[in-house]
Amino acid sequence: MLEETGRNILDYIKLRLEGAKLGAVENISVLLSMIFSISVIIFLLNMAALFLFAALTWLLATALGSFVWAAVIIGGVFLAAAAIVFIKRKTLIVNPVIRSLCNMVSDITKKHPDDE
Repeated sequence: MLEETGRNILDYIKLRLEGAKLGAVENISVLLSMIFSISVIIFLLNMAALFLFAALTWLLATALGSFVWAAVIIGGVFLAAAAIVFIKRKTLIVNPVIRSLCNMVSDITKKHPDDE
């Protein structure tokens, strides 16, 4: 009877370790999927912004009669946008990332509670 209890305890420990491994794989796959999705979205938005700002620069150049001034104006717009993002980085970037990671961890712990 003691031997059977010992085997059951070892089986239980093995199952818990296997569950932890599967949970870790799930966490990593969700995180990598999220990172990949966000990377693709950022890439596509950057490509769209590039073409839109190139068209806007060309349009501004024809209106002003100077490509250099049009490029300077568009460059100033980019610098202003970068400054705004830098100033508001906590609200725009840090807090949403932390909230998203906390939600992901919370969802995972709801799926796999430790006190089963």
